[in-house]
Amino acid sequence: MDSVNVENERSYFILGGSVVGPSHVQRSVPCQDAAAFEVLPFGLAVLAVADGAGSAQCSDIGAQTAVKAVVDNLASEMSQASMSEANLHAVVSVLAGRARSAVEQKSQELGCALRDLASTLVVAILREDSIVVAHIGDGGVVIKTAGGLNVISPPEESEYANETTFLTGENWQKSLRLSSLASGVQGAAVFTDGCQRAALLREGDGWIAGERFLGELFSYADEIADPQEGTQDLMGLLRSAKVCENCDDDKTLLLAVRKLRAL
Repeated sequence: MDSVNVENERSYFILGGSVVGPSHVQRSVPCQDAAAFEVLPFGLAVLAVADGAGSAQCSDIGAQTAVKAVVDNLASEMSQASMSEANLHAVVSVLAGRARSAVEQKSQELGCALRDLASTLVVAILREDSIVVAHIGDGGVVIKTAGGLNVISPPEESEYANETTFLTGENWQKSLRLSSLASGVQGAAVFTDGCQRAALLREGDGWIAGERFLGELFSYADEIADPQEGTQDLMGLLRSAKVCENCDDDKTLLLAVRKLRAL
């Protein structure tokens, strides 16, 4: 890493967050989604999103605890590992484990059952033009490459509608799905299931990226210079009637694009 030419270094520019869904507003239920991200030097970033289970009474706390644990542990885990793809696979798995441990500890602090903090979890580590993902439950990850948009981690397939696996489940490790792309990544979108109808389209038995929705957002992120302004615009879109008419659930979307580092 000492040989990096900082004049040509690209880092990740990230927009996004969580908005409460209309159905939650009507029922005075807090936002049960959560998002967190961290950008480190040398083109490294982590994005984490979680969707608390609607049936779990403290799922908003569980989701917040999970994503916070991911970003809080990134720097220490990366300092102990090289940047190879194999090691990044190990790191992203460890971060998911750190999230599980943090939620277990939170349940003890609150004196509640672990299932009361149930949430999904998606963790993406971006390193220059590569990505590794650890994913449990629904939601998804779409990447931008020179060839277009690709679904690198789709929602979990389940036998029944509205059924998914949670980080708090007994068999969470067996349900954790890993995926990666070693090169060519120009950007990534990480989202919860509230955004699925806009971000993903069914094609046969699989999924394809929603080009109209995500393509326009990636183009917008490429052009805008102020991440705060960009995040406000993105959150406004997620709250809009156009998006909410297809899903009244909470919505979380983190959008990352590679840009030349500001000198």
